[in-house]
Amino acid sequence: MGNSWTKWAVAGSNTITYGQASVNKYEGSYSQYFARADTATFDGGVYQRIAVNPGTQYQVVAQMKRQSVLSGTTMQFGYDLTGGTSGAAASVSYTDITGSVDNVWAGYSATVTATGGFITLFARGGHTGSAGGTNSYFYLDAVSLNSTN
Repeated sequence: MGNSWTKWAVAGSNTITYGQASVNKYEGSYSQYFARADTATFDGGVYQRIAVNPGTQYQVVAQMKRQSVLSGTTMQFGYDLTGGTSGAAASVSYTDITGSVDNVWAGYSATVTATGGFITLFARGGHTGSAGGTNSYFYLDAVSLNSTN
C-alpha cells in the first residue's frame, strides 16, 4: 500500500503533504499518509481511480486512522461511481469513520455496483480548529476493491 494515490484538497483549503509511511501501517510494509505538520486548517486527502466493469458488484474495504486531536477533526472514506477525481463533488458518497478515539484503526466496508468504467476511492480528513494539538496526520491501509460476482 502507499502507491498510486493522488492528493486532493477542497478549494481554498491549505495544502497537505502525502506519501508512503513505513510506520503506522495496518498490514504490509507501508501505508499511505496525508498530513499537515502544523495547526493550519485543511480539508482534503488522497484518491485512486480504478477501472471496473459496469454492472459488476464490488466490495470496498479500507482501514484508516488519525493522529490528530485538533478541534473539529474528521476522517471519512468514500467512493465516486462516476469515476470523478474531485473529493468535494456531490457524486462522492462518504462515510464518517472519525470515531471518538485518536490513533486507532477504523474499518470501512461498502458494497457498490459499478455504473461506468471507473470507480474512484477517496480518503478524506482535516480539521476546522487550531486548539488541542500541534499537527494532523491520517493513515490509510489495507484498501481493496474486489468483485463479488
